[in-house]
Amino acid sequence: MSRFPFAVLGTLSKRSLSGYDVHNTFTHAVRSYWTETLGRIYPLLEQLLTQGLIEVDEQTPHRSQLKTTYKLTPAGLEKLEAWMETAPTPCEHQDEVALRVSFGAVTHPSIILGLLEAETEHVRDQLDELDELDIEQLDDFEFMAYRWSRRYLEARAQWVDESARELNDYR
Repeated sequence: MSRFPFAVLGTLSKRSLSGYDVHNTFTHAVRSYWTETLGRIYPLLEQLLTQGLIEVDEQTPHRSQLKTTYKLTPAGLEKLEAWMETAPTPCEHQDEVALRVSFGAVTHPSIILGLLEAETEHVRDQLDELDELDIEQLDDFEFMAYRWSRRYLEARAQWVDESARELNDYR
């Protein structure tokens, strides 16, 4: 089983959520270290439901359809706990911005500078989202992950700033 189902099981171990709420968790709270699309989340929820690892917690009317929230089953918790005891897959980080910067010699420096300026805004937005979190509501483990996100984003902001300065000096 890939890591993705465990990311969803772990997210549902905290509280019952809809597929949309699981997606929001991946696009806000944990975005700096895990992301998933809605197009992958809903089919996985169906698969986990079929496997008996999650179950429907409740269905409530929402706009023109039912909003379904899911919760972990004892079997899902057991599967998550077993996964937590295994060695993690080595971190494989793919970063398109760094990749494009590494190929910067094939384009005009202004293109790379524009890329870095856009990334500065993106990182600022992510840091602003972290600032909006009520860290008092985080448990100790969530706070450790929050701290990782903050440090990663601060280091990324520093790298982007240094690279932009070097590029300005290069021109």
